[in-house]
Amino acid sequence: MITLLDFKDFVKSIKHVEVYSICSLKLIEKYKGVLPEVLINTWVEQGFQKFGEGFLWTVDPDEFSYLLKLFVPQFNALDTQVLFRTAFGDFIFIHNNQIYSYSVVTSFLLKVGQKLETFIEFNLSRTSSLNDGYFFNTYKKAHKILGRISEDEMYAYIPALQLGGEMKTENLYKQNMKAYLMMIAKLTDEHA
Repeated sequence: MITLLDFKDFVKSIKHVEVYSICSLKLIEKYKGVLPEVLINTWVEQGFQKFGEGFLWTVDPDEFSYLLKLFVPQFNALDTQVLFRTAFGDFIFIHNNQIYSYSVVTSFLLKVGQKLETFIEFNLSRTSSLNDGYFFNTYKKAHKILGRISEDEMYAYIPALQLGGEMKTENLYKQNMKAYLMMIAKLTDEHA
């Protein structure tokens, strides 16, 4: 049974794997055959995990679908499940058997492939991809200055980049993730 921990380059590049919650059997059964097997196996064997001391989190898709819909309304929520979230509130999700990445920081949507395993090997296991696409270096600086984030927190630029803020470490603050994302979605929508 292959889990996320079997991707040695991924674990080596992100480090510090920690279970933050047990996954319910009901949720596992609901998504068995729907989500990639490696993710279901991870839920069964290790529960929900955070990697890199909170840089990347596996999540309950049911808790994040409404948030993702705020940013990418073109995707039907019934066919779209969030697999991961980052410390910056970015989403890695699956829609119609395709893996996508959406950056709340930059408002950039990227189709990254069909197989989660390939995405892990080529995107999440390489430091250059982690830095360029997911701001891993910025995360490390924020983590050092601001400390760990909890399950319901994220690092957020204030003011948000979409509202003229600058991408500087000193502009990062810990925020309640769901409240901040709903606010950014609303403000971004009003300025569209």
